[in-house]
Order: sequence, then structure tokens, then C-alpha cells
Amino acid sequence: MEIQIFFIHFSYIQMIAEFNSYMSNIDIDFFKELCLKHGELRHYKKNEFILHEGDACSFFGFILSGVVKYSCTNRTENKLYNVGFSFPNEFIADYPTCLYG
Repeated sequence: MEIQIFFIHFSYIQMIAEFNSYMSNIDIDFFKELCLKHGELRHYKKNEFILHEGDACSFFGFILSGVVKYSCTNRTENKLYNVGFSFPNEFIADYPTCLYG
């Protein structure tokens, strides 16, 4: 199964003058259309990493198909744990980076 996600770089969003007006009343359709019209479609294979732990995240994505699994490593136990999932028609992002840069 192939995972398809549109990504758009945060710097593009920062250039849009009206972006700040959406912060108090976020319109999800605005972000979806932004990804679909101006984003870069990327394809991932099952179990392929989008980001690795510690990588800087400079984008957010809109999932067209497939499921994204979030995981983290417990270094004491040397185990990988699943901590969440995102599904088609949902967004993926590092929200603190998206909000604060």
C-alpha cells in the first residue's frame, strides 16, 4: 500500500499576509486547499520513515491515502513504541514548530 501526502514548507505559509487572521479561527479547508494547490506530493512505502526522531520538521502534510504511525524510542528499554496514528483526510505536523517556528 502506498501512502500519499501533500507537503508544503512553513516558509510559504509565513509569506501569506492573511495567514495571521486564520490563527484565531482556523479554517481546515484553507490548509487542505493550500496543501493540494501549492504543496509537493510525496509517496512513501509502508514502514518508510517520514521523519526520524530529532529531525527538524519544516512542513505540515495532508494525508490523501494510507495511515501514518507515530512512534518513539524508549532508550532505557531500547524499544520502539507506537504513540499515535493519522488517517486519510487528516493533517500531520509538528504543531509547536508550526506555531512557534
